[in-house]
Amino acid sequence: YFLRPSRFLTTSRMLRIFSAGTRDPPPGAKVVYIDGAWDMFHQGHVTTLQKARELGDYLIVGVHGDSTVNKRRGKNYPIMNLNERLLSVLGCRYTNDVLIDAPWHITRE
Repeated sequence: YFLRPSRFLTTSRMLRIFSAGTRDPPPGAKVVYIDGAWDMFHQGHVTTLQKARELGDYLIVGVHGDSTVNKRRGKNYPIMNLNERLLSVLGCRYTNDVLIDAPWHITRE
């Protein structure tokens, strides 16, 4: 039997660490929203988020849930699970905040 402190980070803890710098938009800020699957995060995604951020002051990125992506893209998708995709999006410098399990259809709510 061996006891030692674990260096393993659970996904929820990692999400808290990644989101520690998240702040509310300042008063009067133009908030931009964009959503997607963000599966297998790559340079094209970064460029898209950069362009979206240039449209305003604060970028909220919606990340569709696994079941939504699977329903729209097919049985082998997403390749990355929701938590992995959230971490990818939160790690992007242009993202200010994320909406977890974003709806497919946007409403005013």
